[in-house]
Amino acid sequence: MTFTQQRMGKPVIRQENGKWGWYLDDAGAKVYERMLMPVREGITPDLAVGISGDSLHQAFAEGTAAMIIRESFGMPILHDDYPDFKFAAMPIPSEPGEKVFYKAGGEGMVMTKNCDHPQEAAEFMFWVMKPENIAVYAYGNGMLPGNYKALDVDPFKSDPAWDIIRDYLKRGEIYVAPFNPNLAEFRDTVVAPTLMDVVEGKRTFADANKVIQEQADSMLNQ
Repeated sequence: MTFTQQRMGKPVIRQENGKWGWYLDDAGAKVYERMLMPVREGITPDLAVGISGDSLHQAFAEGTAAMIIRESFGMPILHDDYPDFKFAAMPIPSEPGEKVFYKAGGEGMVMTKNCDHPQEAAEFMFWVMKPENIAVYAYGNGMLPGNYKALDVDPFKSDPAWDIIRDYLKRGEIYVAPFNPNLAEFRDTVVAPTLMDVVEGKRTFADANKVIQEQADSMLNQ
């Protein structure tokens, strides 16, 4: 979905003329189908489907997987769990001039409205958000710092894996992903099983896309 929306420049699941739907255009469909094909074509093993978290990191560290697609939080996990494992980060594929659409914010700190000691909390919060402090906090969690100036402070500054993140930010556009209360049900009962049929060779991507579009009309507009 991330690669597809990057190519389209807009969310796949969104409202148009007041109606929710699965609006996958031709350019987006091409990217989505391409991402499903490596398993079907035998380029990658079945292991690549459906595992995440610790299992994914273990497969990578043990050499079963040569490459994994992860967000930056995977880096400190790999460092902690497999300290002798040497790895590198690389950018996701993109076309020249293509924008990177960010839907994640950054690691930071906020104050709740019912805080018992707001003055002290605010003082601590602003201290944490200084570049030299949030850098340590965010880097340890493998997250983009809420204060981007922290990317020019160690430990971010001396880690070449974060050069890619800095490049993303130069080309990035922050966007708001629309929220639909029926999204989880739609994902789990329609999108996931229908696209798994494509991976398993039970139906074409075009057929799957048509089914998902039809189901989206009724399920997302409940």
